[in-house]
Amino acid sequence: MSMQLVQVTFPTENIRQQLSSVKAYLEEDYLGEGTLCIAESQLVWAKPSGDGFSIEYPSLTMHGIVSYDPKYPNEHLVVMVEKPKDDEVITNNRK
Repeated sequence: MSMQLVQVTFPTENIRQQLSSVKAYLEEDYLGEGTLCIAESQLVWAKPSGDGFSIEYPSLTMHGIVSYDPKYPNEHLVVMVEKPKDDEVITNNRK
């Protein structure tokens, strides 16, 4: 499964956590290293170039921190995103 990264902007309000040097994966695909920003309404990750993804919270069906997984030995955040219906169009990961 592949994902095309797009130019994103980080939220400026209601930020709960922001971390740098965060590696992102989509299933088996390594997307790169960048900044993760968790705000009240969305989760945003971007490389230093500004390319990344933004996920609105209504699309998140589950998330959690995993402290042990032999495949990814470091503590990590796992996010499951609701798949859009066939008739919905996604722009920058937003319905």
